[in-house]
This record gives sequence, structure tokens and C-alpha cells, in this order.
Amino acid sequence: MSPKAKKKGREVMSSEDEVTDFRIKLDLKHEGLMMNRGMNYAAKLQKPFTFNPQSFTSSVSGLKPKVIKREVQLQHFREFLDEPFRPVTYCLVSAPNDGMAKLLAAYMMQHAIINHGQTLPVWHDLTQSFKNPLLEDGTRASLLVLNNVGTAATPTKLEKLRDILTHYADIPRIVIATGCDPFAFFTQCLYMPMNACAYMTTDQVKKSYEL
Repeated sequence: MSPKAKKKGREVMSSEDEVTDFRIKLDLKHEGLMMNRGMNYAAKLQKPFTFNPQSFTSSVSGLKPKVIKREVQLQHFREFLDEPFRPVTYCLVSAPNDGMAKLLAAYMMQHAIINHGQTLPVWHDLTQSFKNPLLEDGTRASLLVLNNVGTAATPTKLEKLRDILTHYADIPRIVIATGCDPFAFFTQCLYMPMNACAYMTTDQVKKSYEL
């Protein structure tokens, strides 16, 4: 990998770096703090992998097919590493299961911890309950990871997610979704815009979805 650049006191990848050479793995020295900030235990059980998002075509009823190329997703990741606290909605999907998405979200959370200011990131697993502790408790966070949601989620859970994304619009929000590609999830399930995404899978998984 080429030398890393310095920006605003942080060590970041230069624009010439090949992100696909970048290993997504967790540092044990941050594990305790990340668990304390809500990281799902399943994230730490995932095997490290080389970040290599896949181009995909999303087919949502009533819209023209949306193509999101691998290069665009790589740029999204570079931008996050460069400025981890930009207030964006970032959707992560991996297939055939959400293991890689969980680990990537944890890696991004770790990156935020390393570069944190006065507040720390929070990982939140959404549940079927009508309670919404993030909003009810006035939780402060520099970044949110929102897990356990997908196309099979109940209307209540999806509405909770919409409320959280809206309430915390001034910080980055990383959503781990299942059941479809990132664009389809935000467009068809949440009716909200998505700023960045990563879709990770194997060559055996079909990369075109229709809802």
C-alpha cells in the first residue's frame, strides 16, 4: 500500500491508495470500549476481509434501474476515512449474510473512536419494541451504527429507524441492512435519501434486486 497522507491530525489513506488492498479488521485494544458503546458481539466474531465492494443494479418498482458502480462505493469509503464525522447516511449490505456488513460497520466505528472529539460513537440494535431508547434517553453520539433491520422488518421498526435517522441528521448514521441492496432499502423501505453505500458479496450471489 502506498504511504498514507496526513490531514487535520489524522492518518488517512491518500486518494491514490487502492482501497481493495485494505484489510477490514478490529484492533483488540479498542474492543472493550466498542462493546461498552453497544457493538453487537457478532461483529467481533467475523473474519477479517479485504474491502472489495461490488457493482450492482437496483430495480425498484416505478423507477429506472439504478447502477451503483464499485468505484463509486470505493470513493464513498475513502471519503469516510478522510472525514468520518460528515453527517451522511451510509448503508452497508453484505450477502449471503450480514457478517461482512457488521464487521465493516464495526471497523468504521473503530475509526471514529480513534479520531473522536468530545463524544464517542454508539452502536444500536433495533428491536420490535415500541420503545426508542436513543430518542427517549437523549443519547449523545459522534456517529451511529444502526443494526438489525431489513426488508422483513415490521412497520414499527422501520418507523423507529426513520425517526432516528431524522433526529440525528447532524451526525453520520451507518445502517446495516438485509434483504436487498442499499439503494432499494432506503428508497423502498424508508423513503429516504442515501448518501453512501457499500455492497459486499461473492460472485455466486445475484447483484440485481427487484422489489
